[in-house]
Amino acid sequence: MANIRTFKLEQVRDGDIVFINACSQCNSLAEIKFEGLDKNVVLKKDDPSTALRRLVGEFQAVKRGGPLSFTITINNHGTMKVTQHTFILSDKDGNEKGLNYVYNIEDLDSGDEDFNDYYINVVAWHRRG
Repeated sequence: MANIRTFKLEQVRDGDIVFINACSQCNSLAEIKFEGLDKNVVLKKDDPSTALRRLVGEFQAVKRGGPLSFTITINNHGTMKVTQHTFILSDKDGNEKGLNYVYNIEDLDSGDEDFNDYYINVVAWHRRG
């Protein structure tokens, strides 16, 4: 059984440079697919090892077109719990220069509720000029 959730990052602007990092420390398998970028970005965890690891796939792109979103599909497990935080990146004068989205996902089938099963960090820097 797979659990699928989609998250929208609506504050990211067209032309923003986007950097994505995702890590995992659980035995489930997953795929994270991004939409709204200038290239196909899909990160995968295809090994059931519980060792801390970075998910493999493209990690940088530019926001283009429709809204930026990602869909995470966790295979072989049924329930996930999510915490999400959004931070504004600003200069010394308080002007917004970008955004940082952080998602901590707990695969509740593992039972420990430590929110380190999947960690997804998306940073969008506004382009100058």
